[in-house]
Amino acid sequence: MMFRHFSRRFAYSCIHARTFDNRTRLFLGTTLTTAIYGLYTLNTIHADEETPSKPARKWTDPDAGLTVSTLDELLHKHETSFIPDEGRGIARQDATAILPKPGTLYLRAMFYPLPSHCWGTFGILTSNPAPLTPPSGPYPERISNAAAHVLSHNLNAAIVGRLADLFSSHVPIPSFYADRLAYGEGIGGNGGARPYPPPEEIDNAIKEAFLAVDAMIVKEPVDNILNSKHSKPITKATAVNTLNAGYASAGAIFGFFESDTRVLKIALTGDSRAVLGRRIPINSKAKHGKEEFEFDVEVLTTEQTASNPSERARLIEEHPGESSTLFSSFFRPLSSPTRAFATGPLKWPRSIQERLHADFLGDPPPPATQYLSPPYLTAEPVITTVEVRPGDFLVLGNAALFKQLSNEEVIGLTGAWLNVNKRRVYTTPENAYLSSTSSEPVSASFTPAVQPYQPLLERSDLPVNPRFRAGLSWFKSKSPPKSTQDSQKFLNVDTNAATHLVRNALAGADRDLLEALLRTPEPRTKKLWDDIGVHVIFFQ
Repeated sequence: MMFRHFSRRFAYSCIHARTFDNRTRLFLGTTLTTAIYGLYTLNTIHADEETPSKPARKWTDPDAGLTVSTLDELLHKHETSFIPDEGRGIARQDATAILPKPGTLYLRAMFYPLPSHCWGTFGILTSNPAPLTPPSGPYPERISNAAAHVLSHNLNAAIVGRLADLFSSHVPIPSFYADRLAYGEGIGGNGGARPYPPPEEIDNAIKEAFLAVDAMIVKEPVDNILNSKHSKPITKATAVNTLNAGYASAGAIFGFFESDTRVLKIALTGDSRAVLGRRIPINSKAKHGKEEFEFDVEVLTTEQTASNPSERARLIEEHPGESSTLFSSFFRPLSSPTRAFATGPLKWPRSIQERLHADFLGDPPPPATQYLSPPYLTAEPVITTVEVRPGDFLVLGNAALFKQLSNEEVIGLTGAWLNVNKRRVYTTPENAYLSSTSSEPVSASFTPAVQPYQPLLERSDLPVNPRFRAGLSWFKSKSPPKSTQDSQKFLNVDTNAATHLVRNALAGADRDLLEALLRTPEPRTKKLWDDIGVHVIFFQ
């Protein structure tokens, strides 16, 4: 019953959870109380909202310079840090988002304590540019957040609900309960053993959840409008409001972690990315009397655009004879994701788009000579599975983060942060990552402390395996810094790992550049920097 409670709380009524039978109750048993606990340990960043403790900054003097504290206030506005209870498999989770326009991305993270182990989920939901509308004029087109907003309220609940159904169907039933089940009697308590569904079935459940939420956005509203059985006709105003999310476009990267098996699954629809930092057990070294480590770089996902050879081949196979259209400016394929939620103009049949255009102020349908075999996009994710080791960390970032930093820089910067802040992450003696000789006190307050090290970092200082150092020789900034590429420095001063990455993605140690970027008003902002959202998960 636990996950049914979550679905009712977080999902729209049109996502239907299957009825839970006695086998489901056997698996879930008395976990309702822990489910409610999970609700109150929810770590969610509503990047489109203000809170009394973090109000929006209003500048009254546009010529006044920003102080260091003011810059930090902007960078730290949406950050969160969460330390789960022991036994969850995750030592700490940091997240943040910095947005020139509020509401264009959402970060979600949640922990579900179960009788035998814990589930952890975390994701980034992003808004994409609308399809079939090439930008005109000096500024990029405006991006609707309607689809990402729907995802933020539904995707996590849909995935967890499907997984609960799947795990429940694999519960081994003890013979003690067999007769009671045969006579239709309920089973209370934690009578069932921990189920182990086949990995491919877990993947399929996640895929089904992605596709179900996409259908809720892009299919069901159209069916309700065009096949309405209401006595009153659907008004144009109602139709426009109903179709807003369907005309928008969104992507998602979603992580699912089980604490006992240490299996991590990453599901990607869109152009976000997941990279894993893996501690090298040898080559440990001491600086300033403290133990430090280097890290391997494992890229877990590949952006789903037409520049991805596997995605390009899939499109050609699914739409034979249409290469000249698929990879032309008509679809803006090289920059636009080939997998996405919503994006109705590239999924709906042309006949439906004609009706929406004629009766409900819908967009004009694409030319019949170019729109031959929809749908051209799918929301089905590509899933990567990896077994997490002690000391690993995961970075989830949207495309904007990796436009500014390479994979190696992201892992190196996070590793450098961890080498300085390991006491903030691994706060118990059971975590062997801590130096046994360090006398630094454990701190759970996340307040800055005097650092006995130089906060400026050269690329050569980033603690990545030497075989990955080729990725540290460049800097991809939309706004080139004053200094040369080789002398560009990073800064290690933040107590939140996600904020640390965002600061260095924007400007590194160049405070003047950082202030200039944060002071740039819309719509020029999008020409210089994009929304950045980051999750950093440190595993026990």
